[in-house]
Amino acid sequence: MRQAYDVFGRGEIDQFIKLLDDSVEWNIPAELPYGGIYRSPEAVVEMMSTISNYYLTRNLEITSFDELDDLVVVRGRHFGKVTDGRDYDAGFAAFFTVHAGRIATMREYVDPGKVILVLDSLKTENAGR
Repeated sequence: MRQAYDVFGRGEIDQFIKLLDDSVEWNIPAELPYGGIYRSPEAVVEMMSTISNYYLTRNLEITSFDELDDLVVVRGRHFGKVTDGRDYDAGFAAFFTVHAGRIATMREYVDPGKVILVLDSLKTENAGR
């Protein structure tokens, strides 16, 4: 999981895709404008490529990686500015299932705080992008 965060953070998308199972299921909270369930490495990468439509700056601070058998829980916070200049700061926990060294599932939980309220107003502004 550390490798997945590292390569994605460096923009090494080809390396990131290699860490995803062919039948990966990626679940982002529906409250977010890019939320939903994405099935396949290509769908995950396509969704991630749209995230920049909502943020001017987006930072990630990971506070822990906890492992139990094939379950990895990553906790931390996202913070920065959305496209209209407002600040956001939200805690998250992402639950990953890893099989044979590849990510099989991911379910993210986000502290609804500011991020959902701020991003909700951007849903219509970015519709159709």
